Amino acid sequence: MRRRVLLKVEASVAMMRVGLDAALMAPAGWLAAGGSATDVRLWLVVGAIVLARGASNVINDITDIEKDRETNPWLPIPSGTVDPMQAVATLGFLSLGSVALLAIATHSLAALVASTGTMTLAAVLIAAYPYIPSGPIAMFVAACPVAAIPLTSWFAAGGGGGTAILGVVAMAWLYGVPVNLHGAVRDVDTDREIGQRTLAVRRGPRFVLAVCAAADALAHVAAAAVAWGEGRLALVGPLAVVSATITVRAYAAAIRRQEDPEVRGRFRRVSTMRRLLLARHGALILMVAAFSPGTAAILGAAAAVVLPLLRRHERRVASGGLRRALATG
Repeated sequence: MRRRVLLKVEASVAMMRVGLDAALMAPAGWLAAGGSATDVRLWLVVGAIVLARGASNVINDITDIEKDRETNPWLPIPSGTVDPMQAVATLGFLSLGSVALLAIATHSLAALVASTGTMTLAAVLIAAYPYIPSGPIAMFVAACPVAAIPLTSWFAAGGGGGTAILGVVAMAWLYGVPVNLHGAVRDVDTDREIGQRTLAVRRGPRFVLAVCAAADALAHVAAAAVAWGEGRLALVGPLAVVSATITVRAYAAAIRRQEDPEVRGRFRRVSTMRRLLLARHGALILMVAAFSPGTAAILGAAAAVVLPLLRRHERRVASGGLRRALATG
């Protein structure tokens, strides 16, 4: 019984599709408001944003369930690993947990209302996204919930700190542009089969990944611009050049592999993008370094440990290992 309960909890965590993007992005907003990296409230806010990000993925799975039955049947809901009742319960727990952590972390009602309001708006955009026709507007809207991550932590810290938050939000939005576009490349074969007219279907993976590479390069420029404003360009600037070069080269390699006739299907296409998905984290760490190099170094070391564990769990879910464990547990 205990094992089954733990497996159910793991299934709920699988729906969250926990990544490090939110955890690496949130500190920049807090630090931009003049907050301290040693303040325990920052890490409560990071926890709240990670839960909210997980809730947004659950919302996406619930609203996209019919499409996912055809394009992503391995996901927890369409695969039967999680039933709709558990999905709704998970969404409720994550949402309430996120708000509770923000309530503890914020020192004023105004900060709580502004930060929870930003997260709620992001959730609304995520829920509305499947109903927006593919195109520039959809691409703009898809990136906005990512930009809301540092903005939420900035509000939670009480705002202030000058104009640095504008650069942080711009960087987060640019970083968010490829998020859904990567998904379009990943699912291009099944989308083509079922008649989904995504950008990847209409223009091809090469064009979409080139757009993503440009957005990620500009995200590094935004991080360097913020570092210049904070007086740390001498440190962050050269690192941004190195990180951007690594990221763009990873995109170039992925584009070449995507054009191989043997690369077909979701998992084969994802395998061609592993390097670039890893390289993208550099821009997030550099944004934190613009305010606190020490904090960025700690986050980078933590990411090096946690990312392989997350990939391992993702493979367990995608291969059906979790579903089989539940069936026999």
